[in-house]
Amino acid sequence: MKQKRHKEILVALEKALTGRNGEELEHWLNQASELPFKGVHLKIVRDSTAALEVIREERRVEKLLQDAIEAREINGLLGAIKTAEEMKMLSATLDNAKSLVSRIQDEAKCKDALAAAVSSRNEAALTSAAAKARELSLVDTAEFKQANALLERIRLENEAVGQLQSAIDSEDMNELQAYLQQMVEMGLDDGARFPQFVSTITSAKKLLASLKAKGSALQALAKACNGTDLAALENALADAAAAGVAAADMAGAKEKHAELTAKAAALAKVSAAINSELLADITAALANAAKVGATGEILSRAKQLKGQLEARQAAVEELNAA
Repeated sequence: MKQKRHKEILVALEKALTGRNGEELEHWLNQASELPFKGVHLKIVRDSTAALEVIREERRVEKLLQDAIEAREINGLLGAIKTAEEMKMLSATLDNAKSLVSRIQDEAKCKDALAAAVSSRNEAALTSAAAKARELSLVDTAEFKQANALLERIRLENEAVGQLQSAIDSEDMNELQAYLQQMVEMGLDDGARFPQFVSTITSAKKLLASLKAKGSALQALAKACNGTDLAALENALADAAAAGVAAADMAGAKEKHAELTAKAAALAKVSAAINSELLADITAALANAAKVGATGEILSRAKQLKGQLEARQAAVEELNAA
């Protein structure tokens, strides 16, 4: 009867050992106490005892792996993986732990890339790192949020400088003023921080100053054209030319200048004729003044003198006739 029982125990141990069944090994090793000398002299009992110890250690390491996976703690994962590999464990949990380590390392690299891109304000690097972060589902991390906010800021900066460049291209003074102000409000006029915008802002300011100077010169030119002051018109024309006003925009003023010059010359001839007291000269000067539309008090004096000279000439002719 005992032999049959002993055989049952040994067969069961063999089966449990072959199947690496920890529960069965533990149960039948307990039953092995019924064997002579508790079976310690038997290879199957010794092998089963050793196997059970290995299985118990694997269970412990398996628990370490599971806990480390749940905690997502890289050092704990690496330690548990090292122990499992030293034991040459074959486990789905070990595979999962290795995959998680790779994932955590990828996440860390991605976060470092996001931080570096934010620090350098490199748009291409930010875009690449943000795309990787989306792949890794890191959109709720502080690093991604900061990088994404900076990308939006850079988009707005590029949009602002694009609008300013369009205003430069169109030479629209109102838009130049508005978009330059926008650049200032966004702090983009800080050349130390944003050297890439210095050239565009400088060009815009230079163009705006030029357009303002042209506008002021044209206003002064229009005012001078409405008057009869030849010197004021000449000054306004000189200022307009210096401001770079187009020749076509000064054509009317130049015509006005020619008109005023002709009238001034005509009045000068009238003055000279008066001083000469020659009837022929006064008559010719008055005719020329009338032709160019000259006006002024001197014309009345010339006409009065002309009348006196004509009367004097008539009287002389009468005396000569008598």
